Amino acid sequence: MYLGFILFQVGSVLWLESTLGALAVLLVLPSLCAPIHVEERMPREKLDDCHNYMNRVSYRLVPFVW
Repeated sequence: MYLGFILFQVGSVLWLESTLGALAVLLVLPSLCAPIHVEERMPREKLDDCHNYMNRVSYRLVPFVW
């Protein structure tokens, strides 16, 4: 969901050719990445198998990158 939103925002900026929109996307990206760590905490604490999966797969947002 987060990756889809980021791709949508970047695509909109490119389509509209908006410099101000590009600045807005750069400012919004860190605020999108912050909830990922919070949302991962609950499954890691409650589900045993999820902990093993999260240790094996280190990327969260962009596969094989981060």
